[in-house]
Amino acid sequence: MSANNSASACAGAEAPLAAAPAASAGRGLFLVGASLELIDLAEQLGWRVRGVIEAAPPGRDYFGYPVCGDDDWLLAQPLTPEERRVVIAPDPPLVRRRLFERYAAAGFEVVTLNAARLKPGTVLGPGCVIAEGAHISVNCRLGRGVRVNCRANLMHDCRVGDFATIAPNAVLLGRVTVEEDVYVGANATLLPGRSVGRGATVGAGAVVTRDVPPGRVVKGVPAR
Repeated sequence: MSANNSASACAGAEAPLAAAPAASAGRGLFLVGASLELIDLAEQLGWRVRGVIEAAPPGRDYFGYPVCGDDDWLLAQPLTPEERRVVIAPDPPLVRRRLFERYAAAGFEVVTLNAARLKPGTVLGPGCVIAEGAHISVNCRLGRGVRVNCRANLMHDCRVGDFATIAPNAVLLGRVTVEEDVYVGANATLLPGRSVGRGATVGAGAVVTRDVPPGRVVKGVPAR
């Protein structure tokens, strides 16, 4: 596919894999960063992925989806408001924050993808991605751009700040507070009532039995 053909595909053609449902014909979005999992999730939720925004040279494809160009390319396109929709793929919180804020400032909608059933009192901020198999219980509050990966489990009354990432199989037991830009690793467990300060990292498999200060990296059982 040439660069010109790639731009044409990104500008309006259907994604070249399975055809989107008729009801979603107008629900197109761009995927910022390559992620086949997010393409699959978006399409299951009725979105049409128009193309991938990546630093790789335009004209290539990603599993059959056109690579349109980088962020500068997309931000320069003369798109209608209905076409200015993106999903942010990168997992690191600070990368996701930078991209989210850049696109939002340019008038793009950062789309929420939610594969979980929302329980009473639970609220998701804009641009959250909740993967298949994730569980979010009652009275939880998630900020902007939060990522909850597959089989993660957030129990009642949890608070998750902007751009935090909850990795696969992590468990937040009741009343846990995770502040902005936190990364909670795979299979980690946060005991009830604990808090994790802004920008901290909880290592994979850690068990958090006490509060974690901002910016700290903790790991192990118990986490230190």
